[in-house]
Amino acid sequence: MTTITKERLQWLANISGRDDIDDIDGGEIRELALIALASLDAEPAGYHVIKECGKVGCSVATLEEAEKTRDFWNKKWTIRPYFYSAAPAPVVPEEKCDDDGNTTSEFDHGWNACRATMLNGAKS
Repeated sequence: MTTITKERLQWLANISGRDDIDDIDGGEIRELALIALASLDAEPAGYHVIKECGKVGCSVATLEEAEKTRDFWNKKWTIRPYFYSAAPAPVVPEEKCDDDGNTTSEFDHGWNACRATMLNGAKS
């Protein structure tokens, strides 16, 4: 799968004509389609009840709670869902070894044991 950087997405969002799309490959198009499909299936993490001035009056977990809150305070307030973004992928350091490729020190062994645990998802 292709990884699309933020800068590349900004460039894609700002292309002005068909002449610019020659630089887009099929992998990027598939990746963007998958991102768009995933966002359509995303469930809201909760709901904001928005006051007439545009400020958030409160945040609640369900649409039913949001409707009850809005109806209690002011029926002109609006309800807007909010979504959490996915957590970034964890970063695991490279394996530690001496300049000659050997893991001889206690520090190296400890480092590599910690790395193995991270890769294993802390399952023992």
